[in-house]
Amino acid sequence: PNLIGKTASAANKALINHGLNLNLINGTLNVLDSAVDDKSAIVVSQNYEPDSKVPKGTIVSVEIRYISGVGD
Repeated sequence: PNLIGKTASAANKALINHGLNLNLINGTLNVLDSAVDDKSAIVVSQNYEPDSKVPKGTIVSVEIRYISGVGD
C-alpha cells in the first residue's frame, strides 16, 4: 500500500491489513515503538513501491519525520 503521508499508526494498520510488518526508521536511527501512536510522525518514504507485490510477513521499512502542528 501507499504509506506516504500517513501517520505511523495509520501505516501500521494498513500493513497489518495486508499481512505485512512495519519497521519505523528516522534517517539511520530506529525509532521507538511509541512513535506508532504519535500523530506528528508522518511517513515520508517507504522501501517498497506502493502496490508492489511482496510475500505476506514482509517487513516494510518506512522513514518518518516529526511534523510540528500535526495532531495538535
